[in-house]
Amino acid sequence: MINKVCIVFGGAGFIGSTLVNRLMSLNVNIVVVDNLINGCLGYLEPFFSSDRFHFLNKDCSVAKDCHDIFCLKLLRKIYR
Repeated sequence: MINKVCIVFGGAGFIGSTLVNRLMSLNVNIVVVDNLINGCLGYLEPFFSSDRFHFLNKDCSVAKDCHDIFCLKLLRKIYR
């Protein structure tokens, strides 16, 4: 999965950060979008030093110009 970019909405929560951890182990480039209302930066602290990790302190309305967001692959990995 090298050179892939994954966007994780809500990545600063417990489940989201667990997904981020797994994606980091697969050498994926990751953008986490979280408004930190329920999330915690402490969950993401181990990743801030990586060039493959980027954090945006925003809510999911940052994707307002997208027509659709599909996350079926992510859900399959979470519930596996």
